[in-house]
Amino acid sequence: MKAPRVTLEQWRVLQSVVDKGGFAQAAEALHKSQSSVSYTVAKLQEQLGYPLLIIEGRKAKLTERGEVLLRRSRHLIKEAVDLEELAHTLGQGWEPELELVVDQAFPTPALLRALQAFEPQSQGTQVQLKEAVLSGGEEALRKGSPDLVLSGMVPKGYLADPIVEVEMIAVAASSHVLHSETAPD
Repeated sequence: MKAPRVTLEQWRVLQSVVDKGGFAQAAEALHKSQSSVSYTVAKLQEQLGYPLLIIEGRKAKLTERGEVLLRRSRHLIKEAVDLEELAHTLGQGWEPELELVVDQAFPTPALLRALQAFEPQSQGTQVQLKEAVLSGGEEALRKGSPDLVLSGMVPKGYLADPIVEVEMIAVAASSHVLHSETAPD
């Protein structure tokens, strides 16, 4: 695999020069000398083989190519930060992914509130949500894949806590045979 010639730090410095409006302001924000910031951007441009910034008066302005690369570099830096956060999260014992199987009868608003409450504490954990019908949650447990199941039925050998009561109402068309049945005595 080919190694990149340009470093994340070079992209970060370029972003700072653009965001802060100049080399001096970027140097102050990055706690570096102005000459260090200027050298970093010059080296970046040299490695790429074309200018990313043009100087107009006292202000640095992006070239057309610079604008394109700056946008992409923002994604690159964000991905690098996200990767570091994931590494930290995994180091603390958090799961990178949870599989949640939810019975279709479970109230959607309650599920969405629970997921919203979990998100700020999730440490980047991705929730894979799967919907189940009737015994689908039990089947998923037998296969051993889900981390958590929300279901109305508890299979033998598993522990469960009731979290919500769902009222089921039987409905049939007025022409259905069930309506002609008489109630047992």
